[in-house]
Amino acid sequence: MIDAADDTKFQRAGLRLPRTKLIGVIATSIALTIAACAGHRPDASGPEQAAAPPPRSNDPWVAAPELESSAQHDVSLSLLALCDHVIQLMKRELGDEFTAIPVSEIEEIRASCVNEAGVERAQVGEAKFRQQADCVLAARTFAQLEACDDEPDDGTPTNTEVCVHLMEILKHEMGPPKPGARQPTQEEMQMHTDKCVVDLEAEREKRGAAAFSRQMRCIMEGSTLDELMTCDEQTRSPSE
Repeated sequence: MIDAADDTKFQRAGLRLPRTKLIGVIATSIALTIAACAGHRPDASGPEQAAAPPPRSNDPWVAAPELESSAQHDVSLSLLALCDHVIQLMKRELGDEFTAIPVSEIEEIRASCVNEAGVERAQVGEAKFRQQADCVLAARTFAQLEACDDEPDDGTPTNTEVCVHLMEILKHEMGPPKPGARQPTQEEMQMHTDKCVVDLEAEREKRGAAAFSRQMRCIMEGSTLDELMTCDEQTRSPSE
C-alpha cells in the first residue's frame, strides 16, 4: 500500500499518484528514480503543454530511446542481468558451498549462461524466450527456476513487455528533464525493470492466470497513467 509520504514525493515529481495498487507500487520507485536524476518539479504550464505519447517499443529487450542517455541498449546487458540473477540464486541456495567455488569458475558459469541464453533465445523465438526470462527473474528457488521450462504460452504479454511499456508512459508523463540534469543509467532502468517483473509475477500468483492476463492486456492498451489506473477494477473477477 502506498502512504501519504509516497503521494507527496510523487506530486513533487510532477505526477499524480496512481491509485491502482499494482501500478502504483511499481510506478513509484521508477518515477522517483527518474525524478531524482532529472530534477523534476511540477510543470506550472499545465497539461496542454504535453507532447504526443511516445511510440511503443516493439522489443522489450531493447530499451526505449527516451529512457536512455546514450547508445541503444545492448541485448547482452539483459542476458547478463538474467544470468547474474541465476548466480545470486545459486549463492542463496548453496550457502557455504557457493563460497568454495573459485571466482574464475563463477565467471565461467556466467559466461556460459549468457552464451546458452543467447542460443535459447534464437531457438525458441522472442515471445517464448521473454516468457521464460520473466519466470527466471521471478524465481527464488531452484525448484521455481526448473519450472520455468514448462511455462505455458497463453498469449499474455510478458512481464518485461508490460514493465517497459509502463516506464515509457512514466517517462512521457514526467516530461523533459531540466537542462543539464543527469539521466538514469541503463543499469538503473534495468534494475527497475527486473523489480517490476518480480512484482508482476507476484500479482499473477495472487490474482490467478485468467485475471492477470486480462489486466496485462489492459495495461498494454493504455497510453496514460489515468488509463492504466482503470485496469485493476475493469479486469477484477467477481470473486475478488
